[in-house]
Amino acid sequence: MVSKGASLGQIADALEVSRRSIRNGCIQGKRGKILSDGSIQLEVSPRQLSATRTKLAFMRERAGLFYLQHEPTEAEKPIIRKAVGLKKKPLLAEEILARLKNNLPSTDKTLSSCRNEGL
Repeated sequence: MVSKGASLGQIADALEVSRRSIRNGCIQGKRGKILSDGSIQLEVSPRQLSATRTKLAFMRERAGLFYLQHEPTEAEKPIIRKAVGLKKKPLLAEEILARLKNNLPSTDKTLSSCRNEGL
């Protein structure tokens, strides 16, 4: 999907999904899975598969598996995520990341406060 020999982590990053969805050697969604070779296997009824073929027309299909020959574009990413049943990974703004980093206690401060309190 991303490039030949791409890892599941790289595929998850390209589709903007959480790496936590990687289980049992594939990226597992509610309606299917993305295998380690980048192919998409859907677990849907024949009727749903027909509708999905129309939506995934930009992908090549062979024996019920869908293959993408290039890195997914911004327009293709949500279509692939929806077909497989994956949620988009939330992207945090820079100010939120900075606020989170500022709220985390430093290990030096934590250790010194424990020593001062006699713990």
